[in-house]
Amino acid sequence: MVLTGVITPRSAVRALDPKVLGLLAGSIGLLSLGIVEASDWGWGSARTLAAFAGAAVLAAAFVRRSFTHHHPVLELHLFRVRSFAVACFGIGVFSLGFYAVLLSNVLFLTGVWHYSILTAGFAVTPGPLMAAFSSASARLVVSIIHGSPSRRGSMRRCSRPS
Repeated sequence: MVLTGVITPRSAVRALDPKVLGLLAGSIGLLSLGIVEASDWGWGSARTLAAFAGAAVLAAAFVRRSFTHHHPVLELHLFRVRSFAVACFGIGVFSLGFYAVLLSNVLFLTGVWHYSILTAGFAVTPGPLMAAFSSASARLVVSIIHGSPSRRGSMRRCSRPS
């Protein structure tokens, strides 16, 4: 947020709701706490269940606030556009697969080949770097073949007027 104020012109900066940012951060934090500490606390312990319940309550409050705020952090109305919703679902499925492969590679390298965690981290680094490089390259290829997305106005049709 600090860099947004420095880089973006004042006229383009929207007023973000600090309450909704707190709800989002708290929800993610409690979910992470529950997942990380569940092995020590026990999956059925009161502390683990309280962390998950707190995460659910804060997430529900975040979604509700996002529906009612005039400049939400997450613009939920975009999910009514079918192509956007399907694209988000596809990205989510791809991300789950990508992260599962990344985790299984690290677990294999540390468990079977007895790499240190640092060495395993260096060994798997080229994969995500190539994914980022190929994503940027694919965007250039698509813009050459089909024209620039900004010229077609594809996102302008989906966005809500300010």
